[in-house]
Amino acid sequence: MTSFIRDLYDFFMDSDDALNHLPAILDQQAAEQSLGGVRFSNEWLQQRTKIDECLAEKSDESLTRALKIFAKVIDTLDLYAPALKGLTDVHAYACETLESIIFDQQKVDQRGQAAAFLYGQAMAMSSLTAEAVTLAIENLGDNTAANLALCIILGVERSSPTLFESHLPELLQQVQMAAFGSDATDFVQDKSVPQEALIRALKIYSPSEKVSSCRMILQATHTIFVASLHLCQKAHKAEEGVFWTCFLIEHMPMMLRNDLAHRYPQTMRSIPIFTLLLPLGPRLSPGSQASLCSALPLLATWETSLFVDSEWFTMSIRFMLGTEKSLRAEGLKGLGQMASVVLDRFEPFLDEVGEMALGVLDREEKPAVQKAAQRLLACLLASQGPTTLDIMIHYLRSPHHILLADVELLEMIATFLPNLARRIIQTLTDIIDDLLTEKGGAEEGDVEGRGSRRASVLDALNVFPLRDRDLAAKAQKLVLWSLEEDSGQAVVVAALQLSTNPIIATPSVMRSLTFKVAQLLLADDPYIVHTALSVLSNPALASMLDESSCSMILLALHQSLEPSIQIIAAKLLAHLTTAHKAIVQPLAWSHIRQSLSLIDFLHSVDPTKAIIEACIISNLLPALPPSLHKKYVGLVKELIMTGLHRPCESPTLSLIFQGLSNLARFETYASAQQSQLAQELLEKTQEIPKECQHAALNAISSLLSVPKEGLDVYELLIKVHARFGGARGKTLDNDLKALVSGIYGHMGTVERNPVISRDSKAAINRETLNYPSKVAHLSRIAEVRDRHGPLNQTSINTLLAEILSASLSTSLKATDDRSLVLETMSCLGILQPHSIPGLIPDLPGLIMSELRYALKSRDAARDANSTSVSAGLLFLSSTVHTSGIWLEQYWQEMGELMVECISSGEALPVLRGLDVVLGSLRD
Repeated sequence: MTSFIRDLYDFFMDSDDALNHLPAILDQQAAEQSLGGVRFSNEWLQQRTKIDECLAEKSDESLTRALKIFAKVIDTLDLYAPALKGLTDVHAYACETLESIIFDQQKVDQRGQAAAFLYGQAMAMSSLTAEAVTLAIENLGDNTAANLALCIILGVERSSPTLFESHLPELLQQVQMAAFGSDATDFVQDKSVPQEALIRALKIYSPSEKVSSCRMILQATHTIFVASLHLCQKAHKAEEGVFWTCFLIEHMPMMLRNDLAHRYPQTMRSIPIFTLLLPLGPRLSPGSQASLCSALPLLATWETSLFVDSEWFTMSIRFMLGTEKSLRAEGLKGLGQMASVVLDRFEPFLDEVGEMALGVLDREEKPAVQKAAQRLLACLLASQGPTTLDIMIHYLRSPHHILLADVELLEMIATFLPNLARRIIQTLTDIIDDLLTEKGGAEEGDVEGRGSRRASVLDALNVFPLRDRDLAAKAQKLVLWSLEEDSGQAVVVAALQLSTNPIIATPSVMRSLTFKVAQLLLADDPYIVHTALSVLSNPALASMLDESSCSMILLALHQSLEPSIQIIAAKLLAHLTTAHKAIVQPLAWSHIRQSLSLIDFLHSVDPTKAIIEACIISNLLPALPPSLHKKYVGLVKELIMTGLHRPCESPTLSLIFQGLSNLARFETYASAQQSQLAQELLEKTQEIPKECQHAALNAISSLLSVPKEGLDVYELLIKVHARFGGARGKTLDNDLKALVSGIYGHMGTVERNPVISRDSKAAINRETLNYPSKVAHLSRIAEVRDRHGPLNQTSINTLLAEILSASLSTSLKATDDRSLVLETMSCLGILQPHSIPGLIPDLPGLIMSELRYALKSRDAARDANSTSVSAGLLFLSSTVHTSGIWLEQYWQEMGELMVECISSGEALPVLRGLDVVLGSLRD
């Protein structure tokens, strides 16, 4: 994270808690206007008046307050982009006001940068305003406004990466102006904005996908790099030159560096750059020296063999060893990275560098410096191996709190130096003994410090393998002691995470462990409750829950005020029905009856709460016997459908979609109802926040998982493609893409006339081409499971056959990998002799084709691939043995191929194969 983004984040996060309700105000505004209500709600008008009053004061403090309100507004608008249904007027007001702040007040400090960033983000949300971004950048004018122009483009990137790429020429031009266009004697000016802009440009470098953009990035990077090196040669500009040179070395992607080295080989030689930078090191400011410590190890990777044989290798190490105390962390980090680059060539400096790191730990300096020292020791251990034994023995003598600060290093020592593993285990055991002794004693002391130590030990046990029996027993006692709410959140959460470890959750303590975890469901801290619920979802622990523990889950369902906790508790109870049917069913039934008896009263007092309660009940329905489903589904469905047609906040809307998804398993819809509800949900996806779209698509997918006969799939197909197909599909995240693919798969299983079937298949193919292979595979899984049933053996065999066929078609040469695929296919034929001819109809032909390739390679090299020929004959004979149709169809071709094999010296495998084939004739 650059300083620009970090400062901007801090600027907006330091906001008034009163702004937390602003997203709910805008959600209400969007819902009411979408349903034909008022243009502006009273709550939004109050916020707008507050913004205008702040701007009218014309002070820095009032402008800061206004910008923090705008940040909340624009983050909420982003959830509704690009349609902005119901919020177009709010969006227009935000764009106009932010534009006036930028151009009228001429703020070039952090407030001006924040306003420009928000302006770019807001303008890029809608296609109606996106074109005006270029005009705004042009109107900013001279070089002093380059930072503001870059802030606008960075805001555009947050909302629309595609639009950001179209502004790449302006961005690269403004970066050069901001970096080198001003008076270089004043180096204290802010460089974080052009830094961040250049990083964003470098990240999109991909020559195989974006040829024109990458050409611009390549040329601009070379120009900036050459300009930086020239500045290093000028005494009064060397500071700025080193700064930009190191920055480019640090952030230049490897692909871009390779292309630059190919096109500009003289510029990208590392030794001349070392010659230029290192002599300047002692005269640089602390900030530039820190940049140099980070850049030198990366520069060493350019031409490592030349670097380690040059004098600059030793000079680089000496420079980082000699950094002043304020730069100790940067120097240690650079030394660790250098050791990882040069590996065994670092050995002459091992003792000196190791002594420096151990000295930092002995003096117990600042936490950041200690962390850097421990990371340096880890790099030394990884690069030098057993030669670090003495250093690591010294390190293990450090105080316990230092050892616990880096558990990964302890694990590395135990792995790379096994003779020290016993010592590490003994150290951890001693620490746990001390903690358990403090528990048993009545002494008073630093309770907070003991809690912090206990949390550190538990975190260590979560990472360090518990293979030692004594350590595991002590860890088990520590976990059981720590599962108390008054132990503190950090301790309880670490203990909960460790409680699922099979070494901790042994049968002897399982009852006590599950009861303690269940007790935490009544804790006041929501995070502890969430973690406890996830732990109880673990099958090993869930199987040991008793009636009192299940009752506590029900109490958490009753007492919690957070719907998310109630939903998880309800799902857990439904899940536990399998293992504890006699316990859970009465509890679930009791809760449902109690909730439904109060639902009418609740609906009259707080309709939203009644809808949420109905959504919770929908998660409990699987816990009831099927005979009771129809009794309760109707009322629950009626309440949830009521919520679908009333304005709701985003979390409630997500619960409603989730409830509809749950009901799809129990409610039998007619084809017309199914189509109408699916279309209604599709229309909703255009006007709801992005965070709710996942739940809406999941509801559509569940609704169409069993399509009804007569369902108008063609109309649904058109609407799905219009909303999520084509170019729009590329902007979806992977989860949404997978859900859309699943919907296409569900619709592709409905029996229709050939014309609609053809159109549906074409649409599915078009979507599959736009999606990554993983998402396309998920779509195919959904289609096959719908056709044959999720647990049907046919669906599993079909998917397996498709995967094997796809793996076989990736190469045209006889390879070990292809032989392995053919072996798997042959084994599948032995296990499924009746199904294999339908799953892979041309399997004998594939094997014979592979045999011919193997024979050709054998002719080219007589001693190569002999096993491939014999293995192929075995696969072929076992395959035709499984099917009489294959034996009759391929017998003549198989005989000719066996003659070729005998001529090549493979008589014995041929005889073995014939024995198998003749055995099939006897059968």
